[in-house]
Amino acid sequence: MIQKHCHQCGTALIEKELEGEGIVPYCPQCKDYRFPMYNVAVSMVVIDEQSGNILLIKQYGRPHFILVAGYVNRGEALEEAVKREIKEETNLTVSRIIYNRTSFFEPSNTLMCNFTAFVSDASLMSPNGEIDAYQWFSPVDARRNIRPDSLAEKFLNAYLDTVEKPTGQSVPVRCDKNGECGSEEFADLCSHLQKKLFDSDGIYHHLWLAIQNDPELSAVARSRQLHIYRKGKKVLVLAGKAAPKIIRDDSLCNLLPNNK
Repeated sequence: MIQKHCHQCGTALIEKELEGEGIVPYCPQCKDYRFPMYNVAVSMVVIDEQSGNILLIKQYGRPHFILVAGYVNRGEALEEAVKREIKEETNLTVSRIIYNRTSFFEPSNTLMCNFTAFVSDASLMSPNGEIDAYQWFSPVDARRNIRPDSLAEKFLNAYLDTVEKPTGQSVPVRCDKNGECGSEEFADLCSHLQKKLFDSDGIYHHLWLAIQNDPELSAVARSRQLHIYRKGKKVLVLAGKAAPKIIRDDSLCNLLPNNK
């Protein structure tokens, strides 16, 4: 048993069978079962919305990069803990949160709840005393630099594996610097548009990252243009040489050059 004593009276717990539950810690003084208690913490893949880069940090004098994380306060919602921890440790304001997954961390008896947290202005980064060092990495470099064989690595890789592969919503897959896509549909895009979308310095690259990171968005190549949809409704069309065509008002359109 991890929990040795009753949290109400302090009496040493014994193991006793509870019908339908199996063996459960039991307090002979209170005559009540004491289900195991554990800590709850949040872990965050922090992403700069403008560049798509991922924040990794070093803490407590240790040499490895990890994710921003922290314990949830009593009575606090997980989403609020995400925003609070990031604000306290980095001074960054979270604009959007996506839940990823959970994993129990036995060494500290903690249920770790992982989220992706997007921040709109990475220039406001101002680490507090809990952070020894930090760096913004591209997704590829973040995989290479995060602490190996750690829960942070597991969370990061699981998230990146999800957004870098095609989904049932037809979100496009990544292309390399030569414009080679994992899908013939997107390889058919105009070469000028491919460079604008897939090159790290392309003017539409941050839109490309936003499309991959937003589950409500999908994209289809048609007539060598990229047609972008939110929940099945077309919001934007991108072309190689022609100006982008805004179909309806959407937050994604705010990322267009000269449209902020």
